[in-house]
Amino acid sequence: MKNGEIKKRKLSQPHAYFVLFLVICLAMVMTWVIPAGNFTREFNEAANRTLVVPGTYAQVASTPVNPIQMITCIFKGFENASQTVFFTFFAFVYINTIFKTGAMAGALKALIRVTKGKTHLIIPVFMIFFMVLGTTSGTVEATYGMIPAFIGIAVALGYDAMVGLCMVELAVFTGFYCSTMNPFTIGVAQTVSELPMFSGMWYRAIVLVVIGTITIWYTMRYAAKVKADPSKSLVADIDFGGMAMDTSEIENAQWTWREMCIVGSFGVAVLGMVVGSIWLGWGTYHYVTLFTCMMLLCCVIHGMTPNEICENFVSSAMTGLFGCFIIGMSRGVLVVLEEGNIIDSIIYYLSLPLSKIPTWLGAEALMVVQQLINFLIPSGSGQAATTMPIMAPLADIIGINRQVGVLCFQFGDGWSNLLWPTCSVIAFTGIAHIPYQRWLKFWWKLGVITLALCATFIFIANAINLGPF
Repeated sequence: MKNGEIKKRKLSQPHAYFVLFLVICLAMVMTWVIPAGNFTREFNEAANRTLVVPGTYAQVASTPVNPIQMITCIFKGFENASQTVFFTFFAFVYINTIFKTGAMAGALKALIRVTKGKTHLIIPVFMIFFMVLGTTSGTVEATYGMIPAFIGIAVALGYDAMVGLCMVELAVFTGFYCSTMNPFTIGVAQTVSELPMFSGMWYRAIVLVVIGTITIWYTMRYAAKVKADPSKSLVADIDFGGMAMDTSEIENAQWTWREMCIVGSFGVAVLGMVVGSIWLGWGTYHYVTLFTCMMLLCCVIHGMTPNEICENFVSSAMTGLFGCFIIGMSRGVLVVLEEGNIIDSIIYYLSLPLSKIPTWLGAEALMVVQQLINFLIPSGSGQAATTMPIMAPLADIIGINRQVGVLCFQFGDGWSNLLWPTCSVIAFTGIAHIPYQRWLKFWWKLGVITLALCATFIFIANAINLGPF
């Protein structure tokens, strides 16, 4: 019995918090090994943000982070990510409220009746919607609160939580790294590179259609396999608590005007996010206000008393804390590197070999460097402001068009969000209660395919001199 327990303990997968803690420890060690240095930064009116000035890198006094300071950096990470944490927290409370009222089960009962059993069609429909959302507005973190809803839908329809997660996050991040007009990445990168805003959109649209189609096919292939044989699910042994719905819950659900209004509020919330992010310039506070108002409205429609509303808030909040803490803790990696003054040093040393390699290889290498940098700087707009002032002149030196350089940045920044534990993947898998290792087991084949496609599209763009320059 003892040997069996030991074996089981050895085979257990590391917790997401432990994985992040190891990465933070690695960042701390790097501050003792890599020389500290900084670029000069100046405010750029065209880009409306502070940018790196190329050629100004200089080493500074070393400021290595010790273990005690590392712990402090973790809490500073929570402070830096506070807006995202609170947004996710209140979105989670709102979505959980929809589930607790039984409205989502009622909606699924109606959906099954209307589609006459062809429920597999909802997978491509929702994935296309979220891809469009990601490719246009770049609103990816705003979708975190929707994860529980789609996990519940997927499980209730005979799939698993991985399918539900893919319907939202795999789709929105595919749209994000195949961005056609994302103002936070493409917009900043092209402004820094002095390219016409959103130029080359036709080529990126082709990229989106090709990679998006393959991503949907990959997800539907896995979904069909799980539905045919639930034992093939990669997350069959995981308890998803209130996010999952069983058949009896759907069969016994009601679909009255109350449930219709509650589910309708979800559609209003999604529409509000899209309109707010694209046309109204909304920020975190607007989204939090939207979700809070919708949550209260749902409670009132359902007929909850003030005490029941408060109890619903507390219980819903408890279920969302795990994912929220993941987001805050992951930001600690960036804080450690900033405290050690080594981010600019890493970017500088990674950029040096690029000026000495052949043109045909330079573009591919530029994408790889961006992927490595994304491990350190998970913010797309932050990475654009930090690396593109350096990478744009490097593209000139290598002999590739700056438009191709922007494409390399786009793929390097976006694709690795689905891989690196310091990026968004650790947050959305944490919210979904899916271990990071299980996600990698599901995604790695698609990751290889899409990475090869990214490299191919860069090669073609370089061959046709994608421009204007």
